[in-house]
Amino acid sequence: MGTRVPGVTALQFQLVEGACDHYGLPWGGAGRIRIRDDFSRLYLLGGGRGVVSSDSMEVELRPGWLFLFPCGQTFRYQCLEPMS
Repeated sequence: MGTRVPGVTALQFQLVEGACDHYGLPWGGAGRIRIRDDFSRLYLLGGGRGVVSSDSMEVELRPGWLFLFPCGQTFRYQCLEPMS
């Protein structure tokens, strides 16, 4: 089950940099630090689980789903099990 954004029928973006990496439990400071970027983050998990949270929401990262976290917002990143 996904989330639909009313009025959004397409997503267009320019990928500036990409990588296929493996992340362990220390990823993103294990949820202990707050990170604010001047770029958006786009994740597509091949395996594992993680959580990205802010003061107002929490999103569980799951394999096969595409996640976009916009620039200019502060998030905490946590790996619940090794991710790729």
